Parts: sequence; structure tokens; C-alpha cells
Amino acid sequence: MITPYSRKLDGIRKVTVTQLQDRAAAVPCTVTHDVPAVLFAIDGYAGNYWHDYSDILAPVFIASRRYHGEVMFLIANIRLHPQWPVKYRAFLRGLSKYDAVDMDGDAQVRCFPRVTVGLRLYKELSIVPELVPGGRLSMADFTRFLRETYALPRVSLAREPPPHKKPRLLLIHRGHYRRILNEPEIARAAQA
Repeated sequence: MITPYSRKLDGIRKVTVTQLQDRAAAVPCTVTHDVPAVLFAIDGYAGNYWHDYSDILAPVFIASRRYHGEVMFLIANIRLHPQWPVKYRAFLRGLSKYDAVDMDGDAQVRCFPRVTVGLRLYKELSIVPELVPGGRLSMADFTRFLRETYALPRVSLAREPPPHKKPRLLLIHRGHYRRILNEPEIARAAQA
């Protein structure tokens, strides 16, 4: 049993992978692809932007970038989040030249030369370059890919601040989770 979602959570439907010893025992393919595939699930905390990027999109980037668009995405649990593939269509198109396959609604027996089953989450919203299969990638590569995919201009930083202008700092008060315990001290230090 393999969990196709990068975060280890209870309640995520696992995928059973059976390795056949003899090709003759295999069910005949109805569709044979000549490109590899990446199988992953939209589950867990999908729908939340942080978790979409940390748990799904960054790991999909890591798993598929080495194929330079010659990869197919097999997505499980689309029925739980039907808008997810629509929301991230540009992202998926930036990594694959092929339409994604809804594994829950697909009746075909698909055969691939290679399949990556599940995604790996090494750290929260980060990439560990040494652990990337097929070559080194970094968060800078991920950022560059996002900027290219969504046509986001690079904002250049001013080399010198405008005269007589202090830099701005925004401190967001969070009441419950991830609360800053010494908020008054930080605010005083920032105003100094």
C-alpha cells in the first residue's frame, strides 16, 4: 500500500500497487503511453493555499520537472476537490504537455514505461536540492517556474532606500495558532 499524498495523514486512501512477475499475467492495456507518469492525490488539506503549494505543487514540481513536459499526471481524489485541477491548470500545463487523468473516473487500463507513485515532502514548502531525483532543483527554480507560468514580473529591489524614508514592516497579530508571544517587545523594537 502506498499513500499518494505527500503528508502522512490518517484517512487518506492508499493505492495498492501489484508487481507482476510475468507480463502474461497482466491485464491487457487499453491505452499505452510512451511517456512516464506521476500519480498523486488531492487530499488532506488540499484547497488551502499553503498546503496546495507545500504538500502538492512543490512536490509535483520536484517529481516531474526532470521530464521537461514529457510526463503525464494521474490524479486521485479529484471528486473531493473538483475545482483543484481547474485552479492549477496553468501550473500543471507548465510541467506537462498532456492532459491530466482523473484516476477515479478513468476506466482505461493505462500502461506507462515508468510511474512515480506518490509525492515526497522533505520539508515544509522547501526543496532539498541533494534529494531531488534526476538532478538538483532549488526553491529559486520553483520560484522562477511560477513566475514564468503565471507571467509574474520580477520586482527589482531598490539598491538604496529613498532619502528620509524608513523601510516598512508589517507585523500581523495572530490570536490563536502561531501566535507571537513577545509581540509588544517586537513592536517596540521595530518602532525604534
